[in-house]
Amino acid sequence: MKEAQSRVDKPDYAERAVTEAIVNALIHRDYILLGSEIHIDMFDDRLEIQSPGGMYDGRPIQDRDIHTIVSVRRNPVIADLFHRMKFMERRGSGLTKIISETEKLPGYDSSMKPEFYSTPSDFRVVLKKVNYFSVTATAQVSAHDNALVTAHDERMNILVNFCSSSV
Repeated sequence: MKEAQSRVDKPDYAERAVTEAIVNALIHRDYILLGSEIHIDMFDDRLEIQSPGGMYDGRPIQDRDIHTIVSVRRNPVIADLFHRMKFMERRGSGLTKIISETEKLPGYDSSMKPEFYSTPSDFRVVLKKVNYFSVTATAQVSAHDNALVTAHDERMNILVNFCSSSV
């Protein structure tokens, strides 16, 4: 958003949350699944990052409390390399960091909370686009703007008519 003497950035996604989700996809993926790959899909309203290999213990993440999950590194050598490159911390705080960084975005509300899904064969992170306005919301804003313009035009007409008749 541009203002008179400054600029306010309103990113769609928290950069650190996206980085963390991609790093997690790389270090926790199951490299034994030949022919599999990490997918990063952008939609109008969200970003999805999906990697081969579910939770290490096989239990679905959507049935668990994110804050109590103990990190188990499927690929410790890769994790150590990413730690040395300063892309991650050692203590397994990735999922909570994705949530906390997203919560810091301007315009964030609880409906935009990141979502995590897993099956025995894959893991998916869904980051909601904070600046996304649905068609319904856009239509409501447009209707509101049109009403304001109409009210402004009516006031201008009254003022012009008054000035014209007073001459």
